[in-house]
Amino acid sequence: RMGQEGSTTRDIGVQIGGIVRTRSGEPLADVAVRRSGAAAGAITTGDGRFVLRGVPQGQVTLTVPRDGRSEIVQLRVPGESYDIVLDG
Repeated sequence: RMGQEGSTTRDIGVQIGGIVRTRSGEPLADVAVRRSGAAAGAITTGDGRFVLRGVPQGQVTLTVPRDGRSEIVQLRVPGESYDIVLDG
């Protein structure tokens, strides 16, 4: 068994951040971004920015509810960008 000394980033997760925007590039404020299976998430700021903590490495599914439906976004952590582009 590994004690705390042997824990890795994979065990505790990492912090990721990005911008939620429309296809035309407009940032979206007050949009919820949540990792599937996680209780907590984030709300985008006025300039569309969000930060999620404790995200495990590997394939990650984010849920972004908007206009009565949920957008599903697949990301790889670590990755080059965590920006999210939505229709509308």
